[in-house]
Amino acid sequence: MSFTYVDFFSSMTKVDYIDGSKTLKFTTKMNTNHISDAIKINPNTAGFEAEVKKYVNNNFDVYVNGVPKTITFTGSQVSGETVWVYFETGGVSDISTLRIKTPYF
Repeated sequence: MSFTYVDFFSSMTKVDYIDGSKTLKFTTKMNTNHISDAIKINPNTAGFEAEVKKYVNNNFDVYVNGVPKTITFTGSQVSGETVWVYFETGGVSDISTLRIKTPYF
């Protein structure tokens, strides 16, 4: 028998709909090491959030009812082994289907 080491990457995204503003707010939980390796920057440096923003804008897509929506990065927070990433999209009045495309690291 032989075994090989394989990295396992995962993320989790929570979506909240704000009826008053017709906005979808996304909270994505990612592993700190995985995202810092992907964007090639230490999470403890001042430029980390700017690089996370670029990464989200270039690699995340949201489709509502099959139509692509523009997302707005609203922030990130490093908490030990987890990075919380926040973004949103507005102008959403009726949702039949929702698809979120996130990258594989």
